[in-house]
Amino acid sequence: MAGEQHHRPGAGVRPGRGGRRGPDRLTGSAAPCDRPGPAASAAGTARRLVRDQLAGWEPTDLVDAAELVVSEMAGNALRHGRAVGPLRLLRHDRLVIEVSDRGPDLPQIQHASLSDEGGRGLQLINVLCRRWGACRTAFGKAVRAELDLPKGTRVP
Repeated sequence: MAGEQHHRPGAGVRPGRGGRRGPDRLTGSAAPCDRPGPAASAAGTARRLVRDQLAGWEPTDLVDAAELVVSEMAGNALRHGRAVGPLRLLRHDRLVIEVSDRGPDLPQIQHASLSDEGGRGLQLINVLCRRWGACRTAFGKAVRAELDLPKGTRVP
């Protein structure tokens, strides 16, 4: 797909289509995530949505990692994409977290110095996730990250 960036070999990450809700899909956004505002508010709302959904899906071993990933993604969307758009979670053989925003620039890992206070969010995502990537959409971009489900997790 034109404009798509892959940050790991073979990481064909594209945003999914459709907004179907079901036991293994959550599509939606909360009002605080849709408006520019403090990053803590958008990130906190995103963490709560992920935590609540994972409680119903059973991969509770992923809650901490998924909250960190979605928090970084929401913060980046707010800082660099003008506003946090819809959050989408998908669970199949992996947990997929997707955050959209209106910014035109695709994310790139920054190489922060030891004294920098920021610039490490995508490095964390890169370490925690099997793969991640971003692509342009009609309204900005979608950033997607995939976490492996713990062994023994029922896959729908």
